[in-house]
Amino acid sequence: MNRLTLLFAVLMLAFSTLLFAETIAYQGFEEDGSDTWDYTANTPGSGYWGIMDAEFGGTDAQSGEQYWVSWLMGTDEGSIEYANQELPLGYVYSINFYYYSRLLDPATDFCRYSLSYDDGLSWSEWTELLPDTQAWTEVAIEIPDLERQVMLKVSTKHNGTSKYAHWDSFALIRQDFPPQAPVIYNVQIAQHLDGSGYVDIYYDLFDGNQDISTISLLVSEDAGATYAIVPDLFNLSGDIGAGIASSSDKHLIWDAGAESLDLEGDQYRFRLLAEDNSYPPVAIPVFTPVAGTYVSSQTVSISCATADATIRYTTNGSEPNESSPVYSTPLTVASTTTLKAKAYKAQWSASETATALYTITTPEGFVYVPGGSFTMGDTRGGGFSSELPTHSVTLSSFYMGKYEVTQAEYADVMGSNPSHDYGVGDNYPAYNVSWYSMIKYCNLRSIGEGLTPVYSISGSTNPTTWGTVPTSNNTTWNAAICDWAANGYRLPTEAEWEYAARGATNTPDYLYSGSDDLNAVGWYSSNSGSTTHLVGSKAPNALGLYDMSGNLHEWCWDWWDSSYYSSSSSNNPTGPNSGSYRVLRGGFWNYDAVYCRVAYRNHYYPNGSNYPYGSGYYIGFRLCRAGL
Repeated sequence: MNRLTLLFAVLMLAFSTLLFAETIAYQGFEEDGSDTWDYTANTPGSGYWGIMDAEFGGTDAQSGEQYWVSWLMGTDEGSIEYANQELPLGYVYSINFYYYSRLLDPATDFCRYSLSYDDGLSWSEWTELLPDTQAWTEVAIEIPDLERQVMLKVSTKHNGTSKYAHWDSFALIRQDFPPQAPVIYNVQIAQHLDGSGYVDIYYDLFDGNQDISTISLLVSEDAGATYAIVPDLFNLSGDIGAGIASSSDKHLIWDAGAESLDLEGDQYRFRLLAEDNSYPPVAIPVFTPVAGTYVSSQTVSISCATADATIRYTTNGSEPNESSPVYSTPLTVASTTTLKAKAYKAQWSASETATALYTITTPEGFVYVPGGSFTMGDTRGGGFSSELPTHSVTLSSFYMGKYEVTQAEYADVMGSNPSHDYGVGDNYPAYNVSWYSMIKYCNLRSIGEGLTPVYSISGSTNPTTWGTVPTSNNTTWNAAICDWAANGYRLPTEAEWEYAARGATNTPDYLYSGSDDLNAVGWYSSNSGSTTHLVGSKAPNALGLYDMSGNLHEWCWDWWDSSYYSSSSSNNPTGPNSGSYRVLRGGFWNYDAVYCRVAYRNHYYPNGSNYPYGSGYYIGFRLCRAGL
């Protein structure tokens, strides 16, 4: 017969740890009704080998009044052989006993035990016990699940008046068998060589719970890469399908010829599956918040109702398996993502796959900037004192305008375009705008789009109640309050601006926003032709933000303080509480490269007006929104 290679799988299902222990055989040498496990002891030619009811060799009985003692045995070996015990199905079995050893020499002496699972026809290798415990020591032996009978033998040998080996409290214990999957073993497969196409499959089936199993057969023709062949039940006979009880010598026959398979070559593999339908699967993982469409990033947690289950997940829509990442902490979903999760537990069947599609709708014209930490300031050297000391800053996530606000966008909200002489057109950046104008623009646009306005002046978020935009210093407008939790438009903080300009990382540590080559990413004195340029006409940085080096200076929320970095908060800093000027960032079209670095800070106004109410031909702005 032609032997075929076999691979088989056993379906692992639920597991219960609620077990009840019962002693079914016991020997404590009390010589009364409690001693139910019969034994036979040999008779050494010298020394003492038997029951003792008094302290001897430094100890007395481990339990009760009597125990088995050995002493001064010379060259003789003493042994006790316990009677064979049948092990009915449906239980887990173990043997427990205690021994006491004193001053045995491992080179010449021993105390040990051995097991037999065939009524004494053969014995396991001896297991050596410790030679000098000088205290009663427990031995616990788990009996393999497949064994249906067991015998125990203990043995000792030692010579000398100060050496002892004692025994007590031998117990055969059983516990209700925990729910376990059925096991297929001892499989043999043979193909008939008479041209009939028949295949004989022999196997043994074990189910510790004595559940009835359903047996199925799968076949691979690509060396086990896939098991795409599912034989028709009409062509299978014998121990296959439902209603198969545990026993050895199972036999099924497959008429492969009827399915036009000749099974030639060495690529065929067989897989037997045993399912006893006694195990509930692990609970399906649950995503919080639920799948859906969101306007901001989501922090997603995954839970499973099955205690101690391990959750594995994927973020690319692929099916999770036991090699997928293990879920341990909530996941940040910043863009449209399909999450899948599956829960596993030892000896349980895996859960069904949970799937959740999170559609993140980034506001139009904005880029999501993930929260994180970075080093702020002159990290490359060659800058100015106001850029020092460098310091670590941690920011929450936010959205940043992809472009500087254009003249068309500004006019649409404010009713007019203040830009002139240095580049005019709908897609040119808006300039000649003051910081006061900016906060009015932000709130008007927020209200117009149904968002919660960020800024309030004198308790009002409605710019129509604020009065005319000041053209000179105004303490009321200087006291504007920012609601950082509102979802409307606002100016970025200085830290947010630099973090975004750096691409939310110090690696690589570019001088300019997105490059060490300013010509690639920005308009400045050497390439601008002394004018602004269309937004987005240079390369963006890693986040997809344009013109953060050059073209126009950009307003930030913060008050200016040249020494602020020495006292700045490390967590979401918003600048000094007061000041005379507001911060500008980014450099502009008529500045040299050194003033277009991501670390460069400015507040200078060339027209001579005092900040923050003045406007200038080189100052524009870009919008920001909270991470929501």
